Amino acid sequence: MKKITYVEINKQHFVQFPEERISGLILPSTDFTSASVGEVAPGIAQASHSHKRPQNGDEIIFVYQGYFEFVTENGTQKFNADRIGPVFIQVPAGVQGSIKNIGNRPVRFFSVFSPPFKMGEINYW
Repeated sequence: MKKITYVEINKQHFVQFPEERISGLILPSTDFTSASVGEVAPGIAQASHSHKRPQNGDEIIFVYQGYFEFVTENGTQKFNADRIGPVFIQVPAGVQGSIKNIGNRPVRFFSVFSPPFKMGEINYW
């Protein structure tokens, strides 16, 4: 019988990812996907980066709190998840991007990778 996995997201379990300038938690993965939760502190810009994804996989980012800019090589877009609600962002493999917190509360997000995230796939700019 297949089992359902539950993880309580407790900020006390977050770890720092200094090279990316965020804190977060990597969640259990499956054969097909992996996920994480993250936070960008007020006044901080996540390190600009891209993912060298297997099979040209995508990263889906679901930002559910905060006022932020999503910065890419093609420009910048402002969002206020506190005012308009959650923001869905789909980032294809190899596309550079970052979250810049321009508010006074943490920017909180949930990311899903398909195929699963592998250590070493991030390229920082």
